[in-house]
Amino acid sequence: MTSLFRFTLLTGVVLSLSPLAACTSTSRDIKPLPSLTAQFTQPYYVNVATVSVETKYDPTANPNDVSSSFPTPPDLALKTYAESRFKAAGGQGVLHFVIEDASVTKDDLKSSNSVARWVNADNRDRYTAVVKVGLYRDAQGGFGSTGTTGAQLKAERTLTIPDGVSLDERDRLLQSFMATLLADVDRTAVGALNDTMKLSTVEPAPSPGPYPVGPVEITPQYSPIEVTPIQ
Repeated sequence: MTSLFRFTLLTGVVLSLSPLAACTSTSRDIKPLPSLTAQFTQPYYVNVATVSVETKYDPTANPNDVSSSFPTPPDLALKTYAESRFKAAGGQGVLHFVIEDASVTKDDLKSSNSVARWVNADNRDRYTAVVKVGLYRDAQGGFGSTGTTGAQLKAERTLTIPDGVSLDERDRLLQSFMATLLADVDRTAVGALNDTMKLSTVEPAPSPGPYPVGPVEITPQYSPIEVTPIQ
């Protein structure tokens, strides 16, 4: 194979497989990403005296966690969401919304096409997010006492992004990914407060508003979040 022929072949493969030509152009007037909590301005009132939103997860303790690369890191998004969504209605006790895990890992995926792998084209980044949230209502003895009840919620979702997308498009996709995760958590948390913990003050619970950003395909899509009651 002559050098000229190989160069021509490589050039054709890269142009046909890489989305760079269509995706790497950037706008001089990139609009800021909208707030993720805009869809949760309708409060959900809980029959407790106080709602406490707490974060136990420390992303700096996990060397594989890339959540800080998100436009809105998941732990911050969850905290802001919970503070906006859940309000105390004046009952007894404290509802603790505890963020126990909000980690994201990233895997580099090579193309399934052997020619693309040869020229290092058509690669993708796969982001895997793990979210664990505890909903606990303390008894008179305080949080962690024998009277504490609640539920633990766990979800794992993945998003795959082509290597060649522009930085602003990557941020849009990651923000959409986070919006979908928040919607998943909201549906499950409201269900647990209604059905498992019986703390709803109204029926049905108010629905969140529309997505603040365009939807994105993630895996699994809208599958149930694991819920473990705590008695």
